[in-house]
Amino acid sequence: MKREVAEEVLKKNSKVIFEYFDKFMEDVSVISGIVNFYSENSKLVVDIEISEDGRVVFGTGFNMGTSAVYADILTREISEYLLETYLPSANYGVSEYAMIKDHPTHSRDGFYIFNSHGSRVVINFRAQGEDFKNIMLEHNKVIEEKREREKTIKR
Repeated sequence: MKREVAEEVLKKNSKVIFEYFDKFMEDVSVISGIVNFYSENSKLVVDIEISEDGRVVFGTGFNMGTSAVYADILTREISEYLLETYLPSANYGVSEYAMIKDHPTHSRDGFYIFNSHGSRVVINFRAQGEDFKNIMLEHNKVIEEKREREKTIKR
């Protein structure tokens, strides 16, 4: 599959992911969840599991339609969408990227989204390309710039 075709497929399929994110954050229940993007047989796949009160209430997984070689395209799509949609919101938010290993409850290699009533969904990028670190540096830079602007405004 050529890069241009992979970009089209991932842009289309990422919209499904964004709909899930938005529905999770709009839910009035307090939920927690994990979204893992990873490579399975060289394909880029996603698993989603959402819990409420310690019980799994939703779970799904699907093939993103491209090779895992194109994981950075999806990573960039997700980061840009969340930064544009959730960062300026009064009700939703997106965290900075962090890699936390071996912690039983907070292990992650990505970021999380949250809402004002306590829901939180961790998004892990287990499939990573060569540009992953730069994408995450850009992600964190946008968040830091927003914090700096808010400090300036409050003075």
